[in-house]
Amino acid sequence: MSRRSRPAVTLYSPDREREAMRSFPGIGPVSESVRSGVGAAVGVTGKAFVSVASEALASVADDAESRAVRTPPESERRVREPTGVETGSTVETESDYDHDHDERDHGRRAHDRRRLEVLLVGPVRATGGIARYIDELRARLPPDVSVAVHDTAAPPGSGPLWFARGVLCGIAGALRFPFRDRPDVVHIHTAEHYSFLRKSAYVLLARYVRRTPVILHIHGPTFDRFVADASVPMRALQRVVFAASTAIVVLSPYWERTLSPSLPAGKTVTLRNAIDADEYEPRFESGGDDERAHVVFIGNHVPRKGIREFTDAVERVVDADADCEVTIAGSGPLDDRSKDLAERYPQVSYLGYVSEERKRELLCAASIYVLPSYAEGLPIGVLEGMAGGNAVLATRVGGVPDLIDGNGGRLVPPRDPEALAAALGALVDAPERTREMGRHNAERVEEYTWERVLPRLVDLYETVAVERS
Repeated sequence: MSRRSRPAVTLYSPDREREAMRSFPGIGPVSESVRSGVGAAVGVTGKAFVSVASEALASVADDAESRAVRTPPESERRVREPTGVETGSTVETESDYDHDHDERDHGRRAHDRRRLEVLLVGPVRATGGIARYIDELRARLPPDVSVAVHDTAAPPGSGPLWFARGVLCGIAGALRFPFRDRPDVVHIHTAEHYSFLRKSAYVLLARYVRRTPVILHIHGPTFDRFVADASVPMRALQRVVFAASTAIVVLSPYWERTLSPSLPAGKTVTLRNAIDADEYEPRFESGGDDERAHVVFIGNHVPRKGIREFTDAVERVVDADADCEVTIAGSGPLDDRSKDLAERYPQVSYLGYVSEERKRELLCAASIYVLPSYAEGLPIGVLEGMAGGNAVLATRVGGVPDLIDGNGGRLVPPRDPEALAAALGALVDAPERTREMGRHNAERVEEYTWERVLPRLVDLYETVAVERS
């Protein structure tokens, strides 16, 4: 799908916000129901904050490692916003959109419906899956959807001081949550732990102060455990936030089955992650297919991505004289092991950080994509591996089994290098079967393209917007 250059954005000025606040019906004599709802929510939020703070601090190091790994060199860094957009600020932009696609899939409906105004809440000036999703979504929504974005990205850094600064920035961002003319829908993107705690404030503000329908979009790879293991105050906050949400989006059937018992009946919507499959040309389509297996790992070199298990498995397979080449891309605190493998084995290459374009080239040149994570939501990396025409070897976590069946690859338990090595060796030793899996995945991934997913999201916007009218 082609993408137009992003139009310039306009920041909301303080004068504009103050004028909007004066005219906003909820600022002034607030109703008793709103006061009681917000008051109860604030009380629960305070208790939940104390409960979750220790959990968040425990995960600070891993999160900081992940951010450091995902941050590309300055010369290759993708600019998501123009200079001047700060944490907690709001930008408004017309969405980029493929007009051929608009005419094909939305044209007739676009004339029959009024213009929708959607406010996206989530990290924008950041790296990671949610920021990337928001960026792609803004680029692809149809022209009859007006998009504003409220950035909740935490400041860069690590440690307790970074956490405290993030809390203060989150509070400031919530206070600056713009009381402009209400959008039709507020679409809030969250993960688990500290992300959920911050986004809960936006859910409650949008619902009880702005009186606007809210879509809560759950992305977190460990959100199942976050719900199951929640403390009493956090469980109370979860109930309040889920009840305040008009619709709750989950990423796959696994997440619907797992989370539905904890969510209000009738609110859950399954909406897949998506990619642009047209950007990929598998090697069997370009005439580059051969008998030798090409194995690729692209990801952060942090424990939860299973990099230790992967390098152990590669060493076992290479020591068994398997006929394969292995390419490892990405960086992080555990990259010494990858560097060591590349120095000791000529068939192993370590590239460090690679650009998005180079990543696509690697995936299209490979035949086996490996992702041995400890936890995942519905990983974009697996979708990209499928689009590149790879057999997929991954762990049986999160929504991964919803993507990979026996015809498209192999699934193994997490944290099990022996099982990973056995499955990798079996794929390397069966090149014809591996090619069949790659072709199967290249066809199956068409179900996870923006052309398939985006109309469902626009329909959801229209459905929940009815509540406001």
